[in-house]
Amino acid sequence: MPKVTRVFAELVTGEIVCLAKDCGCKHHEGPHWLFVDQSCKEVNQQCAQDARNKGNGLLLEHYAQEEARRLAEKTRHFKNLGIARLVPIDEVPKEVRNSTGMKHKITSLLENSLSDMERYSRDGRVTDKEFRAYRAIWNWINFRFSGAAEQKQSDYQERYGFPALKEKINKTRKSFGFDAI
Repeated sequence: MPKVTRVFAELVTGEIVCLAKDCGCKHHEGPHWLFVDQSCKEVNQQCAQDARNKGNGLLLEHYAQEEARRLAEKTRHFKNLGIARLVPIDEVPKEVRNSTGMKHKITSLLENSLSDMERYSRDGRVTDKEFRAYRAIWNWINFRFSGAAEQKQSDYQERYGFPALKEKINKTRKSFGFDAI
């Protein structure tokens, strides 16, 4: 499977959005259900090819049943998320691709809680070094993008005051495509 950096979808409203990563896996981007769908599709295609080569009707019937299950699950996800279709990266307008890159990464970091990453570190899905780097980035991003900035005190705020801190945070948020707080 080729490495995909970002996955885009067109919503039923017509808006094109970047689908955020919702798991701690290191070998794919985008939602985990989409990765599972692609993996199952590849296995089903191989099964169908084997069935055709061997002329095995039962194996072909099994392929059809598994493919129907896969498509039903994919349809369920599409309906729940309001997705009309997946959009190939070359069909995504350049301004959408460029504007969602960093915002997508930040949103993905905010959606994965720090406790999930701690669990991934304990069970070996991420190394200690990766976890420490993630924790540092998560703390920096969470402070600036989750609204916690209004509640926390900092050296910058003590030195320059809260309005200056808020202006600095809003400048950072705007540069990454987020609204001001």
